[in-house]
Amino acid sequence: MAFKIAKVRRKLFIPLVMSMAVFLCGLIYTVYRLQWDHIQSDTVLRLDAFHKNYQSQIQNETDLLNAFLVLLKEDEKLQKAWLSGDRQALLRDALPIFEGLRNRSRITHFYFITTDKICFLRVHKPESFGDLIDLTTVDIAAHLGKPANGVEMGPYGTVALRSVHPWYIDGKLTGYIELGEDVEQLTARISKLMNMELLSVVDKKFLDKGKWEQGLRMSGRYGNWDQYRNYVVVSTNNDRQYPGLDRILEVSDKDRNFLLRSGGRSLSGGFDASIDAAGNIIGKFVLFSDVTWEERSIYGLLLRLGALTLVISGLALAFFDWYISRIHFQQAVSPVEEQNVPEAKKPAEL
Repeated sequence: MAFKIAKVRRKLFIPLVMSMAVFLCGLIYTVYRLQWDHIQSDTVLRLDAFHKNYQSQIQNETDLLNAFLVLLKEDEKLQKAWLSGDRQALLRDALPIFEGLRNRSRITHFYFITTDKICFLRVHKPESFGDLIDLTTVDIAAHLGKPANGVEMGPYGTVALRSVHPWYIDGKLTGYIELGEDVEQLTARISKLMNMELLSVVDKKFLDKGKWEQGLRMSGRYGNWDQYRNYVVVSTNNDRQYPGLDRILEVSDKDRNFLLRSGGRSLSGGFDASIDAAGNIIGKFVLFSDVTWEERSIYGLLLRLGALTLVISGLALAFFDWYISRIHFQQAVSPVEEQNVPEAKKPAEL
């Protein structure tokens, strides 16, 4: 009888244990995927929110730049200094205006450009002038004779929102006047509100290494051309390093989301394209959310879930074993009881 019980147990317990193991693995994997899908969905929502906020900020700041330029073009002191060709006089009159705009409205660029697109004066960098301004916004303003706006990268690698207006004085085109704002300021504000880490990277094919390094020296900033293979960081809202990011930067733009484990942290991130006024994708905005705590919570949940499932499975198997033993015990007792019951007397024959 003991042999029969063991045989039944093997036939029932092995499939039952395997079924429970498969169920446990499936349950853990399902919970794991659901939790990570939630984290990734949250990242996608944040990326979409960043994109919409960025576009909205670009439009708002463009309207502001255009309004300022309309007023600047009518300033008689600026007109007089510009027509006289006196750079120092123009700087003397324009510098207080620029400082006021910078303090109140975060304007970072102020140019006076000749009709042949030569920079006559950078109010924000007076020592740098005489170079050709080869930008799409200037080309559009020159070609159409109308204001042109857009995000563009200057010769020194500065990505800025620029607004360029043809400057007509007494009905005659005398040059162009430009205001700009570093895109870094816009993206930093948005990423701070969204509580996300941000890197703005530009493809090296759009940059000249020498001019980029010169721009760093002019602005007193630090950068590392060799930090990443094909991209260079032009702005960031933190001083962190991201080992392993170079590999992710090479991922196709179709794969917007990624998980990066770097510096003991788990980062759920994604890309948003950085597009200039000519429609070129010049780089990427790389955004991160620190999900280290969420990841640890997932593993803690899975550990508790696994332990609970094992306990329940163990109790179920113990109950099943007890139940099988009880059935066999009852079957073993029944024949003995039948043997001990006296046979009923046969009815007397007539």
